[in-house]
Amino acid sequence: MTLHTLHRRVLSLAVILGALVAFPACDSDDPEPDPTFSPSFSIASQVVDLQAGGQGLLFFFTPSVNVEITEVLIRNPLNQTERFNGNNNVFLSGEANPLQEAGLAYTRISGSWSFEFNGRDANDGSRNFNVTVTENVSALEPGTPTETR
Repeated sequence: MTLHTLHRRVLSLAVILGALVAFPACDSDDPEPDPTFSPSFSIASQVVDLQAGGQGLLFFFTPSVNVEITEVLIRNPLNQTERFNGNNNVFLSGEANPLQEAGLAYTRISGSWSFEFNGRDANDGSRNFNVTVTENVSALEPGTPTETR
């Protein structure tokens, strides 16, 4: 093989590779993501006694539509964040679901808690969402006297 033939083959290969890079394959059947998909979530809390003493909180969420949850970032009033792993599980519309593992609870802290839900539409996996919901929690039971110093 002559140097001229080798040069032509390398040049042809470069043109083919350039065409592949310049014109990537597209699948026109893939739906476009819907950035307007924004399900709603209601939050409920329950006060529980902790084994170590004191009180804790259990949180539950109810989605407005069927959703697949990747994670929920839970931020307490002290700005500390915990991550609840949704494991890409499907949660059904109208059903209450725990936001903590069995046997665990959050420390009861008074104030505004935020819940950042990340996931996708369970019926159409191309529609992702990021929705934040807040829940106000009181550290005291209604009617409990407070001590002042």
